[in-house]
Amino acid sequence: MHSSSAKMRLLALECRPEFNEVHKAYTISLNIVATGVFTILYSLFAGQPLGSIGLSGPGFYLETVIALFASLLGLDYWVYRFWAGIYMIAWGIILIGMNLSSMVLYARRSLEEIFSAFISLFLIIKSILFLFRAIPGTVYNATDHTDIVQMNEALSSSQIASKAALQLFLALTMLVFSLLINKLKRGHLFRRTFRYWIGAFNVPLGILFVTVLTYIFFSTYPIIKLGVPPASEADPKAWINLVQFSELTTIGNYPALVHVTALIVGFFYCLLVFTEIALNSVTALKPKAKKPSPFVMDHVLTNVIFPLISCILGWPFMSGVPVRTIANTMALVKVDPHPPPGKPAE
Repeated sequence: MHSSSAKMRLLALECRPEFNEVHKAYTISLNIVATGVFTILYSLFAGQPLGSIGLSGPGFYLETVIALFASLLGLDYWVYRFWAGIYMIAWGIILIGMNLSSMVLYARRSLEEIFSAFISLFLIIKSILFLFRAIPGTVYNATDHTDIVQMNEALSSSQIASKAALQLFLALTMLVFSLLINKLKRGHLFRRTFRYWIGAFNVPLGILFVTVLTYIFFSTYPIIKLGVPPASEADPKAWINLVQFSELTTIGNYPALVHVTALIVGFFYCLLVFTEIALNSVTALKPKAKKPSPFVMDHVLTNVIFPLISCILGWPFMSGVPVRTIANTMALVKVDPHPPPGKPAE
């Protein structure tokens, strides 16, 4: 199961939608700053620097759901997001109050693999639809038309088809490269140290490979890219989006519907963070890295304190990212190569 789930995770990484499809203020630099601050706080108070947190794939799609509901209800995005975050905190307090954090001790690697496989399957389907949606239904031949308008439409359809084909090719290239790295990591062609490091950085290496390939062969193609602005254009003022407390009661003509939908979204977001941080704290680190603080502290931080900060400052909601935690642990933790018989490596 581990190999199959790993391949599904690699495929799920091939084509993510742009971050800014959530909201125009939901920028790359904002995500980087928020992730850095929360990671430092998590390392200090949760007592495990190797445990990575950030914006997970499912969390990103729940952020898009929040933006979608805000648009459908005709509500300000930050106001609706604030209420969804408040209900997320409330659900988190309930789950922690029921002492469900103790269930973390019963989490096993098989649960993490099943959860990752399910999430990866969803991301794969979403990514495939995102890629194939760009393919035009009909491609017209410009030589079959004499009218200027029709010729321009035919040329436009050809350009759209070419761009869609290129995006599919790059996604396939990324997949093949990542699977190759995975094979090298499990093989015996290179020394163990080298295989260890390329396995830990398989995703960044794949991104670097596809980026170089694009700049060499397809630099003139207008393909969809992640809109990362230059550091010189970063605006620190955009990193703080304080919610206007005076507008929190302005929730349109259907306040009950607003609160019910925010309650539901908050519940699923809370459950997602609660589960991912549990898998992140146990199955990803055990038995390679011991955690000095109790697991309930992880849930207090990620289900109560961090969401409250995110609601007020307009930062993304953070969750555990077991895949990155496993990679960091493999790269940075040295395991005893010769453990005593019957005793796991430490």
